[in-house]
Amino acid sequence: MLCRSAVFTLFVSFAAAGSSLHAQIPDSAQIVASADRAIATATLATPAPGCAVGVAHEGRSIYQKAFGLAEMEFGIPNTPETVFESGSVAKQFVAASIVLLAIDGKVGLDEPARRYIPELPDYGTPLTVRHLLNHTGGVRDWGSVLALTGVGRGDRVVSQELALDVIVHQRALDFTPAAEYSYSNSGYTLLTEIVERVSGQSLTEFTEARFFKPLGMTHSSWRINYKTLVPGRAQAYARQGTGPWRLEMPFMNVYGNGGMLTTVGDWLRWNAMLDARSLGGALVDSLETRGTLQDGSRIPYALGLVVDSYRGQRQIGHGGSTAGYSTYLARYPAWKLSVAVLCNGAGLSVGPTAIAHGIVDGLLPPRPTTPTVAVTPPAPAAPAARWNPTSAELATFTGVWHSDEADATFTVVVDSGSLFLVQRPTRRGRLRPQTPDHFARGPGAELPVWFTRDAAGTVTTMHMGMPRLRDMPFRRTAVPAVETASPTAPLYEAIARMDDSMSLAFNAHDVPALMALFAPDLEFYHDAGGLQSYAMVHGGFTNLLGRNDGMRRQLVAGTLEVYPVKGFGAIETGSHRFCHQENGRDDCGTFKFVQIWRLAQNQWQIARVVSYGH
Repeated sequence: MLCRSAVFTLFVSFAAAGSSLHAQIPDSAQIVASADRAIATATLATPAPGCAVGVAHEGRSIYQKAFGLAEMEFGIPNTPETVFESGSVAKQFVAASIVLLAIDGKVGLDEPARRYIPELPDYGTPLTVRHLLNHTGGVRDWGSVLALTGVGRGDRVVSQELALDVIVHQRALDFTPAAEYSYSNSGYTLLTEIVERVSGQSLTEFTEARFFKPLGMTHSSWRINYKTLVPGRAQAYARQGTGPWRLEMPFMNVYGNGGMLTTVGDWLRWNAMLDARSLGGALVDSLETRGTLQDGSRIPYALGLVVDSYRGQRQIGHGGSTAGYSTYLARYPAWKLSVAVLCNGAGLSVGPTAIAHGIVDGLLPPRPTTPTVAVTPPAPAAPAARWNPTSAELATFTGVWHSDEADATFTVVVDSGSLFLVQRPTRRGRLRPQTPDHFARGPGAELPVWFTRDAAGTVTTMHMGMPRLRDMPFRRTAVPAVETASPTAPLYEAIARMDDSMSLAFNAHDVPALMALFAPDLEFYHDAGGLQSYAMVHGGFTNLLGRNDGMRRQLVAGTLEVYPVKGFGAIETGSHRFCHQENGRDDCGTFKFVQIWRLAQNQWQIARVVSYGH
């Protein structure tokens, strides 16, 4: 009979053996072979943008290869030395700069951010530097705020000064600091400002002196001015579905939250420093300290890094995307493995994270297969009754609404029994009722708009939500102006509403509602499918929408034109965008159409369709 100490020793030995088997360090030859397989899977047969991939093992670069084109017009290929833009992977370099300043005694991670940026509003509760570092501060994302103006990120050249001005104009936070986690670029714009103010150097000067030069990162810099020529830089591209590739460059001068220019080799040098802790263990320990919420729970986000696991392996990394660039940088400490992937095409069949994980997958046993079990799905629950306000009820929301914080103005009007949000003639969208005083907007009706009232029941405030922005309040600045429905409503609005109904039915996979919009003598000409009858179209849509792949349709803004047809109805022309899920990502295409609408017994129906450009 074994004594307790012997049993314990035996248990520890078996546990250690099991752990060793699970996390056994692969050799360099296995890693190189796995990387080759991952690249082969990602490479496209036709000319396209691509990626550079770098892998390091035990602190030594063992693999650097590239595929695809860095410049499509001249056919210049990507190489391991090609310079790409980092996207949000840059955040760890700003976080590391803040940590070094904290080690120098110049910044307190748990000090209020207003100590360093006094123009920030007093939010009534401390917003600390650490809150900014791990996205628990509730600061609204400056890009989302700008989008409310109608001329957002990507529609204009945004400077660092403009981004900072947007941030300091926000008089409220999305939530109490440390109550929640919500990713926001604004935090890292503020952190960049802190680095520059406290150090007395630009971010370029600081990172060059403290990181790039000591580590030999000779190809790394910051996009301070988008007009600067960068030798060896890959151009960024994007496409919709299987459409043509087009330039998609980040024409802006905001940096710190992104905007780092670099190579896979430089990123591997950075990760080697983190593994070796050559700039100090305090730096690495701080960067890998996960955030803690008020309730004591830990979040995966640390300081510019995400600390989690992939298939049982501890993973420390971050992804990024800016315009057409997409990137991923990760470390797997148990294997002493680092993977860097930099790509220049938004719409590649395999993205940077998938490439990195493909390399890791090739070093692990195959995933266990889960036996298929036939399960009878439960009967779908009856849909909740949707709020159907009257025109008089809708009229209480109309007027001109303005937000000083967003510097944005919207007009809300009632037209033919529906509520519309208008910013300019080309930006007009229907607000779809959800529950009392709550609406949804956007192509898929996914963005919330809601109204609040005073004690007397009078509507006083309009609220809008955006990705990375929970609540932007608007105040009414003008007396409501109501457009009531009438038999003489403009033909354009009538057809636009019918087209909107078509998208709603299509996106809800409601074939009967969709087909009710088509006349029984429908002729449908599809340039990839020939002439079809009503019955064939009905069967086609039934099969198409029966697929569980998120198929959806939306009209492309600004393309709709409507012309009257005497004695018949109207001709509608425009472009619409179809998307579905393919291999876990959206596959979209944009196509043109001509539709003839016929009005009979006060019911609009489509009699003729030509769909082309497929």
